[in-house]
Order: sequence, then structure tokens, then C-alpha cells
Amino acid sequence: MSYSKYKRSGEFRNDRRYQTVRLQRRRGRAETRLKTSVILSGVCILTAAFFLVICASYRTMEKQQTLFNDKKRRVIREGCPASMADKEAAKTVAWPGTSEHQLGLALDIVDLDYQQLDTRQEETPVQQWLMENSWKYGFILRYPTDKSEITGIIYEPWHYRYVGKEAAKVIHEKGICLEEYLENYQQNYPEES
Repeated sequence: MSYSKYKRSGEFRNDRRYQTVRLQRRRGRAETRLKTSVILSGVCILTAAFFLVICASYRTMEKQQTLFNDKKRRVIREGCPASMADKEAAKTVAWPGTSEHQLGLALDIVDLDYQQLDTRQEETPVQQWLMENSWKYGFILRYPTDKSEITGIIYEPWHYRYVGKEAAKVIHEKGICLEEYLENYQQNYPEES
């Protein structure tokens, strides 16, 4: 059934396929507004243009498996025991099947003038703007610098996730990560029968 048929029939409310399409469309619109705002802010407010590059968005299971296997090989080559390689690799690359990129809700965003995925990314004009403003568009910095113990992932100043404007506002204002938000602020919905 197509998206429009779902919408007309009313059968979509509890269907994961509809929810995925709806979230991807919503994230897509927010992403477009975010990119436009970054470019306009760079030109109009800061008087020095800066441009973002989305270097990763949706990933297939196969792509995520390849990235994970590559990272695992690198950590073994760097001296990590093979028995610990999965755990070590998972600190920087999500296990296949658990990546937010596979959901279509995450973006890796870098500055055009500095496209390395490292902590120096936070010093770029794009990241400084995103850290201050992305929440207005429903995006959060997913793995903040002081939350690695909670998220289980290293600090990634380039990784943004769409959570919606309301959740992003709370997360930004409280200085918390998504796990803390889900534990303390998420609305409890009654279970469906």
C-alpha cells in the first residue's frame, strides 16, 4: 500500500512502514530547513559564509556491517585482542542493526573546510552554529562530550539525530542526552491492546 493510500484509509496509525516514511519525510523537511538556515546565517548574520556537508545519512544493513567490520579489523591491527575487538569497535561504530543511520534519523554533518570526523570538528563555524541552533529544527547533537558513560559512544561533534522540536528543546535546555531524556521526560503512552 502506498503512503497516500495509508493516509486516506486511516490504517497507518499502528503500522511501522507508515511511521518510518512519516519520520523520514519529517526529518527531510527539517534537514532542508536546517541547511537553508545555516547557509543564510553564514551569509547574513556572521558576514562570513560557511557551508555544511552531510557526509553520512541513511545506511543499509550491508553498509553498516561493512563499516563495523572495517573498524574491527583496524582495532585488531592496532593491538586490540580479537576477543575484545567487537566491544572496542562498537565504541565508535554502531553494531549493525542498531545504527541510527539505519533508521534514517541521523546525519553526520561536517564543515566544508574541515571534513575530518574528529573532535576538532567542534571548532568549525558549522559545528558551533549547529550546537547552538540545531535543536530549533528538531535535531540534537547525539553524542555530547560529557555523556559517553551514558550513551556508550565516544564524543562525536558531527553526529546529529532528528528527535522532533519538542524533545530537542528539552534536551538542549536541560543539557542532557537522548538516553536521559527518554528515562526522565518521555511521555508515557498507554499500551495498545
